[in-house]
Amino acid sequence: MKKGFTLIEIVVAVGLLAMVIGFSSVIFKVSIETRRTAGANAEIMQKLRAITNQLNRDFAGLRPDAPLMIWFEQDTNSTDPNRYDQIMFFADGDFQSTQLYDYDATLGFKVPATTGTPVVGNVARIYYGQASVNSASPVNFIYPWNQSDVKKRILGRRQHILTAVDMTATKHLDLWPDINDVVNSFDDDLVYGTKTYLKNELYEHDSLSLSQWKVVTNDPLKNDAIIATCLDNTNGRPQIDLVSQPPVGLHMLMTEGIGSFAVQWAYSCTASGGNTVYRWWPSIDPDGDPGTDDSDFDIQWTSKPQFGIYFNMLGGVTLATPDWSGPELARTKIILSFGNTFYPPALKFTFRIYDSKGIIKGGRTFTYIVYLQR
Repeated sequence: MKKGFTLIEIVVAVGLLAMVIGFSSVIFKVSIETRRTAGANAEIMQKLRAITNQLNRDFAGLRPDAPLMIWFEQDTNSTDPNRYDQIMFFADGDFQSTQLYDYDATLGFKVPATTGTPVVGNVARIYYGQASVNSASPVNFIYPWNQSDVKKRILGRRQHILTAVDMTATKHLDLWPDINDVVNSFDDDLVYGTKTYLKNELYEHDSLSLSQWKVVTNDPLKNDAIIATCLDNTNGRPQIDLVSQPPVGLHMLMTEGIGSFAVQWAYSCTASGGNTVYRWWPSIDPDGDPGTDDSDFDIQWTSKPQFGIYFNMLGGVTLATPDWSGPELARTKIILSFGNTFYPPALKFTFRIYDSKGIIKGGRTFTYIVYLQR
């Protein structure tokens, strides 16, 4: 007589098989999640390297004798506030526009084109800040604090090569025609194709030399206009049009997925007891305790707390000493200025970076310090 498996043996075997399959599925799922997380982390680190490498290149040529402008902005709609800071400075280097320029007979000067030559130079005005992105309609630019999908927030880098234009030269050599309209020309509308853009967005050059910039920034009234057009939350932020074909302003797209971008500068001050302390300004919680009563931002403001600081520029409330012990002035004064009496020894950048698929919830936060030479 042939002997087969008993019912108990079959039940035990099926149970063991089910356990093996269950463990295998768990291991498979964990492996998939681990691989997805590893890929997301790799993407975030790639974005971080792209930003820090570019910061290193730009700040390696920093002109500390030239204007440095920083605009601070904090979002109060979250328990973990995002920052939407902006910074603009001047640097030496070998700069070349990403766009080609060619003569436009209708406008009478060179504009971005599919043929022509790039703009080159050894000094540039450089800007970092989250961009306004046109991703829905030709006239709908979404500001970063209105972009609920943090994965779609873009860090923009705007580069304007300084090319002092000789207005007596032949017209086709001219790039930016408004050399005498120093301030308003940044914000002037320019019809290009079927749409209207700001010159500050479309062009990758300035018609001002660095010496002219230094003269301009000795005028506090003009500095206010520069802030309004170059470091503004409406027209000043890079407007990247991803809808038009081909896209316009794509040269300003630095990195996607930057949910928060903060800039702080280092300074020393005299604490109680006469001790010299060093701190990063502005800070939400300078002394490190759980409260925010000492915040450099006035979190009670009904609108987003925001203010600016000038170095090597005039305007606003002038601060005559690096031993500035009253940073709370920022709560009532929109523009603060050290003029040329002080220059920060270092800048700290803080990024909250998200992967494109949202695998790492909340993103990852990094800080990066750039030391400035003077």
